[in-house]
Amino acid sequence: MFGYFRNEVTFSDIPGNTDMILQNKLRLDMEWYSWENILIGGNLNFINYEGDTRGNFLDNIPLSVSGKIPQEFRPFFDYAFEDDMELDNLFIRFRFPSFDLTIGKQQISFGSGYAWNPTDLFNVKNLLDPTDEKPGHEALRLDYPLSLSSRLLFILDVEDSIGDPGFILRYKTTAGHFDYSLSYGVKGSTVTDFTSFHRIRQNRNMLGFDFVGEAFGVGLWFEGAYNWVDWSDDFGEWLIGADYTWENGFYMLLEYYHSDIGKAKSEEYGINTWMQYLTGQTRAISKDNIYLFTNYPATDLLNVGLTFLFSISDGSVALVPAMDYNFAGNWYLELFGGLNLGPAGTVYSDELGNALLVRVTRYF
Repeated sequence: MFGYFRNEVTFSDIPGNTDMILQNKLRLDMEWYSWENILIGGNLNFINYEGDTRGNFLDNIPLSVSGKIPQEFRPFFDYAFEDDMELDNLFIRFRFPSFDLTIGKQQISFGSGYAWNPTDLFNVKNLLDPTDEKPGHEALRLDYPLSLSSRLLFILDVEDSIGDPGFILRYKTTAGHFDYSLSYGVKGSTVTDFTSFHRIRQNRNMLGFDFVGEAFGVGLWFEGAYNWVDWSDDFGEWLIGADYTWENGFYMLLEYYHSDIGKAKSEEYGINTWMQYLTGQTRAISKDNIYLFTNYPATDLLNVGLTFLFSISDGSVALVPAMDYNFAGNWYLELFGGLNLGPAGTVYSDELGNALLVRVTRYF
């Protein structure tokens, strides 16, 4: 058994409102090899919240949009952080001579992008920490090698509905210094209209392609997908990225992301635009976006970094300074800041305030 215990405090300062939320999380990971070719694994999470555990989504939306919501409807946008004990993953993996089969609640994650993954039908990343843990999905996964350089991946996902499962078929191969993947998937989802709170169940068909590799010491990648949707507009989304590490350890990553369903200017943002983004139904608010991440190992135990978020569409900017420090054995201290510097009404409007996250983690 292994895992971690984490204390996390988030301070947020929105004009007229200052909040503090404390999260205590214990994660227990377990793995058993019952036979040589059978692995049973999973993890259990215990989560406790203290402080300002209740809030309203409208406080995280510019006044030009949130101010249009009548006062009597504001309680519909309330949310709360509640204590939880969850079985986040529990699966069994069979290793056969020609393929692997995994059944149960498991991690599903793929795509070459760092901050966004257009070919991933099952997850939306957190831009403040794209490497953060993703929730498990109840699914069946088949990994089938075709050769030393190519393989097929099939996932049947029943997390949302056993009667209406989603699936993805993914072919991956290697040529030269690059890996290439072609994906096709179908997934049902429920979309909420936050003007009427009417919920629509619709199917999304996705055809995607991505590659990742290296040329002249520079990491390069592309990921794109086109989506056919039942009850709304079809759309495409794609990204291109690069990263490089200098001899002194300084690291830089740059991604550009485009979404057809994003808005071209802040005047087009509405309550659905914001709420569908905040609830993870879309990956971005604006049409064109930049993600720039830098990191420098100041010492063997200390890393400092800065993330630059830029909405090209509305011209707004946010900065996320970060630090992680291994201060004692398996103890780690992490700091994340959040500074919104954009004009009123934009994605990173300064009216949304600033935030600080302090995280202490003990791994065992």
